[in-house]
Amino acid sequence: MDLVSSQICKTGDIGIYNNLFGGKMLAWLDEAGGTYSASICCTPYMITLKMDEVVFKKPVKVNDHIRIYGEVSRMGNSSLTINLEARRFNFSSHK
Repeated sequence: MDLVSSQICKTGDIGIYNNLFGGKMLAWLDEAGGTYSASICCTPYMITLKMDEVVFKKPVKVNDHIRIYGEVSRMGNSSLTINLEARRFNFSSHK
């Protein structure tokens, strides 16, 4: 998988349980997917048709570093299917 994007979870990104808002993660994934698709197809005119499955495995806390990786799953004449994966890294605990 290719490194597509990275983000740092900031205090404005968290909810009442001190975890990253799921919607914020979805926005990061959507933006990363759009830019990755645009670079693969050499055009800025890409849209997200759908997200098949999103599984939130572990909470993201303030100052966690999120790295988003992507790979092309299928390429058609007028469509592109990609897989994205977000991985969490905490600088203080090195996990």
